[in-house]
Amino acid sequence: MPPARTNAESGTGPGHTALAQQDTRTAPAPPKPVVPPPARPGDTPVTGGGSGADTTAPTVGTAPAERRFRLTTDRVIGLLGILVSGAVVLGYQDVYEDSLEGVIGAWAVAAVLGLALFRWLPLASTVLWWGAGALVAASITIGGGVYDYEYQSVTASDFGTLYYYDTSYQGYYELPTDSSGYRLFEQDYSGGYEPAETEVSHYYTAHDNVEILAAPLLVLAALCLFRALSRRHLSSLAAACGLTLGGLGVGWLAFGDDEQASVFAVAWVLLLIAAVVQEIRARRNPPPPARRRLRFVTAD
Repeated sequence: MPPARTNAESGTGPGHTALAQQDTRTAPAPPKPVVPPPARPGDTPVTGGGSGADTTAPTVGTAPAERRFRLTTDRVIGLLGILVSGAVVLGYQDVYEDSLEGVIGAWAVAAVLGLALFRWLPLASTVLWWGAGALVAASITIGGGVYDYEYQSVTASDFGTLYYYDTSYQGYYELPTDSSGYRLFEQDYSGGYEPAETEVSHYYTAHDNVEILAAPLLVLAALCLFRALSRRHLSSLAAACGLTLGGLGVGWLAFGDDEQASVFAVAWVLLLIAAVVQEIRARRNPPPPARRRLRFVTAD
């Protein structure tokens, strides 16, 4: 309480005390800190001066900063796909030299188109680049291996050079050539050579369908691709996984190299069209932001 003061007009005496003449005062309330209003989108934050008294007022309606190209995770996955597909395609040529034109041509076209779409449609670029490598996996017959053989009728004209196996020297030697330029099998009665025909057996490894392995791979591939094309969150990682699993699943079906590559190529093109459509729709009509709950806390 503040110190007591007495009334100057009335003195103390009977019936009056110094406490009765005391003025009553109320202690002032402590100052409350000034809380700035919450910032709104587009406002410029307030910056304090050297002494704390000078402040810069927020600027409302400031133009948003220019959107720049960012190397996001989806774009990194796409760039990884072009490198992986290139290594797979070039390595595949060392084993199967007869497939140079088709697979390398598909990879080159996918690389060029993917670079053209990379900035605006990263998911479509990922589908192009990872699909080129998955095409190699789909074109290889990897079903169950079984040994088989067959007979084929051949003549001297079926070969450029014929050899015979000499049991004495245990080696292969080239057959002689007659005056006509043909390499022959047997000698006739007149001392010359005449064309011969024989049955040759070919032993090879065939491949049968392995649906028990192909089915789960194709199901997982379909689930990954549905997840990749989800409008709420387009995923390049899911697209890369789906294409890789799809290529392996088609290879396990083992119904022919050319047929497998054709089936996968058709599915690849359809997936690319769907990816382009979904990305364009996502850019024009972005999904609504996630709703957040605000919790108000009061203090006594």
